[in-house]
Amino acid sequence: MQVTKPTSQKEISFYGDQEFKYLYNSLPEEFKKALSQNREIKSRDIKKLLKKTFPKTKFSVRTHGNSLRIEYTDGPALEKVEKVAKWESEGFNGMYDIGTSKRHLVLMPDGTTKELNIPWRFVFIERSYSEKSLKKAVKDLNFQDFLTVKCSESRCYLNPIGNVPFYQLQKKVKDYLRKIDL
Repeated sequence: MQVTKPTSQKEISFYGDQEFKYLYNSLPEEFKKALSQNREIKSRDIKKLLKKTFPKTKFSVRTHGNSLRIEYTDGPALEKVEKVAKWESEGFNGMYDIGTSKRHLVLMPDGTTKELNIPWRFVFIERSYSEKSLKKAVKDLNFQDFLTVKCSESRCYLNPIGNVPFYQLQKKVKDYLRKIDL
């Protein structure tokens, strides 16, 4: 027996299966087009949506097996990108150690209901930081005496100065950066 508890925009079952409900007019244009063509949402639809929402940021959007991977440097706060791009068809309930399904149902203008076909199970979003952003965070948090910024060919990272509680300082810098637009 499944017990469901309705919430504002989604219904969640006892085991964590979720049904999200949307009005057709509230969907992004890319998704409306996919629905009208009876096709699945594609990674390029997500990339177009991100580009339209955050025009100054360059995103890399790739499918990898049954997941979607989104990467970008600096740009909007991670939370803002997740609100736009976190469309996935599965979740995980750690309490019961089971996968959960996520159905995305759309109320069409004619009164019928259609389901968005999202082919990937999970969405992973990775935000990296430029040298300028890391230096700004170190300065804003007054950590110049404890941390320096080093860069390799592929990315920049924090480096401790002397014997300092590096992981705690690094976490504070990352938490600070995660919440701000760059």
